[in-house]
Amino acid sequence: YSGGAWNIYNEDRTALPANAKFFVKLMDPSPVNESEESLDELRIPKVLITTVANGILNDLEIRMHNFGPRRRDSNNDVVWEVTGQSFITLNGIETPLDIREFTRGVRDKKYYVNDINLQRARTRFEGSQIILKLTFEESGTDLKGMCSNCARFREDNGAPDFDFDDHNWDIIMNLIPFRGSIAFEVVDVRFLGDLEGPGFGLRAEIAENNLIPIMSSQISAAMNGARRIISDQIRTAANNAGINLSSVRSIRVEGNDIIILR
Repeated sequence: YSGGAWNIYNEDRTALPANAKFFVKLMDPSPVNESEESLDELRIPKVLITTVANGILNDLEIRMHNFGPRRRDSNNDVVWEVTGQSFITLNGIETPLDIREFTRGVRDKKYYVNDINLQRARTRFEGSQIILKLTFEESGTDLKGMCSNCARFREDNGAPDFDFDDHNWDIIMNLIPFRGSIAFEVVDVRFLGDLEGPGFGLRAEIAENNLIPIMSSQISAAMNGARRIISDQIRTAANNAGINLSSVRSIRVEGNDIIILR
């Protein structure tokens, strides 16, 4: 679920075959021939979920980087873009982040993300939703501006650089039943920081119209793709605490407790 719509994709992130067709059937998740009153109700504290989630996220790595040496692409245009350097790694599984260069202006001012790394990831509950806050380091030049149609000696100063200030993202997630356990479903991604640099309109275009939509889509896909890992570790932690999560059917939140129907 990304960008307000459900999407079909390969879990290993490879491209779908050309002209592929899919027949999708929406299954009713409600129990057949039984009401919620007939299901077993189990209460677990919210803190169990955040403790497990924070333990999993201790190994979370995110790097955003696509700025490299000057070169010419297949169209003989001057570019500084490198690929394959941006990724999310969770529990040893790496998911690429497809962050591309973006261009603005008649003189082809090109902008690149320059070696931004995750510093801290922590979860908390806000009502019934679990919020994953991502805090990124703030050192060096975050967004590098280059001018491909400027004279060679002006390429590096022909487009302004930018830095992120208070660089944080909130990943808003719902709890969902998954494989008989509990996992997360990303429903929104919010950029909480600011982009410091000359030109308000340019800052808005770079952040709001380019980087934020890309990161929102990619982070959502990566977190949703980690559901199996999350659900397995939540089940293990619950079992170790004497809580059986073998057949979770529905979930709701009341105060500091999570109500599970089995």
